[in-house]
Amino acid sequence: MAKLYFRYSTMASGKSLDLLKTAYNYEEREKKVVLITSGMDDRFGKGFISSRVGPPFKREAETFSKTTDLYQLVKDKYNDVNCVLVDESQFLTKKQVWQLTIL
Repeated sequence: MAKLYFRYSTMASGKSLDLLKTAYNYEEREKKVVLITSGMDDRFGKGFISSRVGPPFKREAETFSKTTDLYQLVKDKYNDVNCVLVDESQFLTKKQVWQLTIL
C-alpha cells in the first residue's frame, strides 16, 4: 500500500535538499522516482528543484499548476513508479493532494 508523507519546516531549512537526497537514495537502489514542483517557482529556472547550497544539487522536474491532474500526469508519463516527490507542496490544491494519495 502506498503512503503519503508530508515534511514541513521553515524557509532555508533544507527541505529541497532532503527531497533531492531522497531521490538519489531511491535511484541508487534502481527505483524509479518522479520529481514534481510548482510551475510558479522559477527561482532556479522553471521545472527545476534546487537546493540553496549550490548548483550540484539541482534536478529537472515536472511542473504543476492549480489545474494539473497529478494522478494523470504520473500515470500517463511514467510506468512502475516507486516514489513521487513533490517540492513546493504549499501550492497544491486540496484535490491534488487527494490525487497523490491514490498513486
